[in-house]
Amino acid sequence: MHEDDRDMKIVGSEGSASPDTIAQEHKIQKDNGNLEKAKKLGNTMAKEVMAWADVSECEPQQLLNEQILYIFACTVAFDNFTPSRMTAVTALSAFYDRLKEYSADFYNTISCSPAFSFYYLCLRNRNDLGRCVGETFAMLCDNSEDERLAKKGRELYAQFLSSAQGISRRLEFN
Repeated sequence: MHEDDRDMKIVGSEGSASPDTIAQEHKIQKDNGNLEKAKKLGNTMAKEVMAWADVSECEPQQLLNEQILYIFACTVAFDNFTPSRMTAVTALSAFYDRLKEYSADFYNTISCSPAFSFYYLCLRNRNDLGRCVGETFAMLCDNSEDERLAKKGRELYAQFLSSAQGISRRLEFN
């Protein structure tokens, strides 16, 4: 593999990767340490999500909405700040496994939440993703007209992405 091809996504002729291609990609990512780094990223971000309860100064329902926003930002970050789809999925898997370890009740609550569907709709609006995320946050807080909440949602999303990006950089993916 050429040095410039490290970030290429390998796809089979039918649009899905063959088992051999997946095995090769897994070996490459494992051998260069990226899978272990992805697990660390997922674990660290899960720890931050759970620690948010200690630093947020809001009502329990608002806290849950902030944590759900944080989780959404993490899923976006894993796709954006890891070198391949395989490392993104590895980080996401470690992330959810760690959340389950921290609190099965919290994990079950977020798993049943329709909030993620609303946030994922924002991904279609890449031109103004921050605005859409902020407005969605305000809506999920039951006050879609509150510009202050929308602004808070935009700021939290940017803060959460920035945190994930910094951690990813420190892990120095190959």
